Amino acid sequence: MKPHLPPTLLAACILLSACAREGPDRAGAVQGPLFVLVLLWPVVLRSLRGHSLGAMAAAVGLQVLLYVAYESGVSTHTDIRIDLPLVILSLLASVAMLVLKWRRP
Repeated sequence: MKPHLPPTLLAACILLSACAREGPDRAGAVQGPLFVLVLLWPVVLRSLRGHSLGAMAAAVGLQVLLYVAYESGVSTHTDIRIDLPLVILSLLASVAMLVLKWRRP
């Protein structure tokens, strides 16, 4: 039986591989989906709530990796970062779900 990759995980891997060679001012075709994935990652994490704590921790780690890839493509000349509050809220929501899972017996 072949392992099955969820579509969101597959999309994340494809986007991360596209970021490997490009620097700042990356094309919107990569930056846009990365931003959307980072923002919607708590939804993916919520779908993993029946899984182990390790699986959820790995998913949060992947979200951080997606954010780093997204951030590496933002221009250094960008002054106003309206995206940061949204990204920070998304990361905090994921960490909160991980903490709640850890605290539950």
